[in-house]
Amino acid sequence: MKIADVRARLLSCESSQPIKFAHMEIPSRSMILVEVETDSGVVGFGEVDAWPTGDQAAISMINGKFRSLLLGEESLDVQRLWQKMYSLFISPMGRTRGLEIYALAAIDMALWDILGKHLGQPVYRLLGAARNRVPAYASLGYVPLEQIEATVTGVLERGFRAFKVRIGVDPGLDEAIVRLARQVAGPDVAIMVDVNSGWNARESWRRAEMLEKYDIAWIEEPLPSHDISGTAELAARTNTPIALGEHQVFNRYDARDILLCGAASVIQPDMRAGGISECRRIADVAAAWDVPCVPHFFGNCIRLAAMAHLLGSISNAWVMEYDVSVNPLRTQLPIHPVEVVDGCVIMPDRPGLGVDLDEALVERWTVRD
Repeated sequence: MKIADVRARLLSCESSQPIKFAHMEIPSRSMILVEVETDSGVVGFGEVDAWPTGDQAAISMINGKFRSLLLGEESLDVQRLWQKMYSLFISPMGRTRGLEIYALAAIDMALWDILGKHLGQPVYRLLGAARNRVPAYASLGYVPLEQIEATVTGVLERGFRAFKVRIGVDPGLDEAIVRLARQVAGPDVAIMVDVNSGWNARESWRRAEMLEKYDIAWIEEPLPSHDISGTAELAARTNTPIALGEHQVFNRYDARDILLCGAASVIQPDMRAGGISECRRIADVAAAWDVPCVPHFFGNCIRLAAMAHLLGSISNAWVMEYDVSVNPLRTQLPIHPVEVVDGCVIMPDRPGLGVDLDEALVERWTVRD
């Protein structure tokens, strides 16, 4: 099946629940929908971030040079096309963390979707199924101290046995937030904390030590993304695992370097880091260090499905991030959304990524020039 078209467009919708982190706020939800169409009519879906976690400039990049490169190519040659895009647009100029890798990731998701649809198999089986369900943790935005009790109670009532709270917005409240979360959750629920780069290196070891008594599963992104050496020093001084990847791991080489310097004991690539193909390779690198690979996720429906398929194919992820914020692009846009049942995500069993979109909502939320 030859590639007949590659197209990208911006979708955006209002959310009743703006999201706050230590390093940014997300007032509404948006995504760049990528479609790769074959000459037999099979369409694969991919997704790349729009503002504020991405850039709409990726649309012209995908509709321009990536489309020109791929037209007429065999759509089932997923790995060859990954390498072709990487070798021409990314590797020679060292653009491994720019919009090009985001664009490649979305196209890679779409190509895996096509392959699965063509073969009538879910992607996680094509990758070599390791399991058909993965425990999920509830990923929260920043929750003010006065709302922690109700919020934690709510996620436990939904069946989650693990959750992540955001800190670093007001470092003076970090311990109070974590203390109350642990009191409400009890001793048998896993709690992660995400600092979203809200600490500085000088005080980070003291803040991490302060949290140790609350039995934290990991501290995520404690320092600014450029301070790998500071994070490595922190990792050496605390007994709590450090998790990195959202802003640091965009390929297998990043994962290798972070592991070599001891900056993290949990690796967290996002699916935008080269798509399913490269995230699988990153997971394999982490496995060589006996380190968990637990991808980062705070996005929309296609990337969530892609992450689920990846985790269904690897053995070194004990949990999966599940964004519980209000996001119609995650819960309403897909006809069959990926959901949590009894604290676990069940692998989608439909061919490809298993994502069929509500075309009426696609049209309603498409941003026209």
